[in-house]
Amino acid sequence: GDMTVESLPSPRSITKAEQVSHQLEDAIRRWWNLEVHTAAELHGVTGRYEALLTRVEPVLFEEALRLTHGNRQEAARILGLHRQTLREKLRSYHLDPDEFF
Repeated sequence: GDMTVESLPSPRSITKAEQVSHQLEDAIRRWWNLEVHTAAELHGVTGRYEALLTRVEPVLFEEALRLTHGNRQEAARILGLHRQTLREKLRSYHLDPDEFF
């Protein structure tokens, strides 16, 4: 049939989760632009992948530990990480699972 305004998805059909996901993507783009485009010389820009991970990972780990009350095995399962990988990353970020009990 013909495309009508009524056949388009209403703005309300966009879920809160989708909305937040888009906001996250926008925030990452803004972060990238500030990190890279404000640099005087691009060849001096390095390690932005790691820089973003070190911002994002601790937040994910803290929230997963809060959700599981410090249970590393359950947090690793929720994150989809090997328990040993999570243990190493927690150590590198100086995060103590016992603080989330």
